[in-house]
Amino acid sequence: MGRHPDTCRSVGCVTESTTAAPDVSVLIPVRNGAELLTEQLVALQGQTYDGDWELVVVDNGSTDGTAELLVEWTARMPRLRVVDAPGPGNASRSRNLAAANARGPILAFCDADDVVDAGWLAAIVRAMAHADLVAGRLDVDALNDEISRHWRSFAMPAAGGDPAFGHLPYAVSANMAVRDAAFRAVRGFDPDIPGPGSEEIDFCWRVQQAGFRFTYEPAAVVAYRFRTGLRPFVRQQFRYGRGEAALYARHRAHMQSGSMRDLLRAAWFAVSRSQHLVRGPARRGRYLGYVAYRSGRLAGAVRFRVAYW
Repeated sequence: MGRHPDTCRSVGCVTESTTAAPDVSVLIPVRNGAELLTEQLVALQGQTYDGDWELVVVDNGSTDGTAELLVEWTARMPRLRVVDAPGPGNASRSRNLAAANARGPILAFCDADDVVDAGWLAAIVRAMAHADLVAGRLDVDALNDEISRHWRSFAMPAAGGDPAFGHLPYAVSANMAVRDAAFRAVRGFDPDIPGPGSEEIDFCWRVQQAGFRFTYEPAAVVAYRFRTGLRPFVRQQFRYGRGEAALYARHRAHMQSGSMRDLLRAAWFAVSRSQHLVRGPARRGRYLGYVAYRSGRLAGAVRFRVAYW
């Protein structure tokens, strides 16, 4: 993939730069993120890291004023460059495009709707002194109310030092850093693995399987924002489940397949706990999220022709 672009706002722009490369490239994919993006940009502007770094934002066809907002911010933040993603895509394609337009040897990923801590980038760079892939810590309390946390209590993001599915650890792409050489060695994120969640596990596993070093850095903190609203939350949980089936199809040697007992247990839970639908928003959302997640696994099992339910 191409590298070292000059400042640009054209579609997928990758050109050679005549300026010195920064130490770090911070990469953000965004689509219709105008409502929350400013908070993240302010947080990035306030980083304590005193080295040279750049910010590359890939706008994937936003229609809500994100493009105009980014134009305003390029005047206020000289280190910001914006790249337009060509045509419809997904987060993996946008992150790959951001990496293709990055000039730094370290690629630090975060999301448009979260908020990085003031010392986030400095902690990332320190950790990269002895690693090729870094997972930071997600703060799930700062931006989420009690109900949102209860909805996600059965499926909190588990990135960090612990193995995922008993195999290898991973980093959530909302708080991840990787050496550009490692990123290019595995050809970036696989856009054919549907996200959210599974595409970043697949990426991190492939990086480690290629012999690169992983570390967890709890000092690199990002305030992580959950989906709000029952419909977006349920849709997201379905996509989590579907993506796991795709992950299993790719890495079945390292993951446990589904059993009929597991499927029957999930079905029994859905039937026996259906009263949660009328027991308040906290229980209703958690119940529907779980049912959507298991339904996504079933749909993924059919789509990818695997026994993962």
